[in-house]
Amino acid sequence: MLKQFRGYNMVLEGPTVSVGYIVECAARTLGFTSEDPVKRAIGRIIHERVERELKSSSRVFGKIASIEMLYESENLGLRGVPDIVLTDGTPVEIKSGEVPKQGVYFLHQLQVCLYALLLEDVLEWDIDRGYVYYTRTREKKDVKLGEELRIKSLKTLRTAKKLKTQEEVYQV
Repeated sequence: MLKQFRGYNMVLEGPTVSVGYIVECAARTLGFTSEDPVKRAIGRIIHERVERELKSSSRVFGKIASIEMLYESENLGLRGVPDIVLTDGTPVEIKSGEVPKQGVYFLHQLQVCLYALLLEDVLEWDIDRGYVYYTRTREKKDVKLGEELRIKSLKTLRTAKKLKTQEEVYQV
């Protein structure tokens, strides 16, 4: 079934998937392997500390609406827990790993864009940007949510839904 989502005609059939699942599928497709569990645990600790700092101070992002709150869109068949959502709906992802020399890594852009699409549908607001906050440098990097990134993100969502459907069939 062809659905129109905010001006995009796209088939989005299949199970509801999480933003994390989609990013993980994309990472595997690009040849990245899962991180070491120790690194993940350390990252989680850093993440929680930074969230507390950011919540108590409005100087980096301004007013925060939610921290790690679940959002779900039936229209997209997408759910996720953005690290931070600002009062204007802007998603913020906190990253404790390597910092790119310039710009934002593609997988981080994908994750921010998927959260923005999710939030646009749930909140019924237009969102034109997101942020990635790199803890190592305490640097906030802008992710502009242009047409090309949105289309790539929706196509990646569609592919992940197909993969999830195949995984469910194999488990039967």
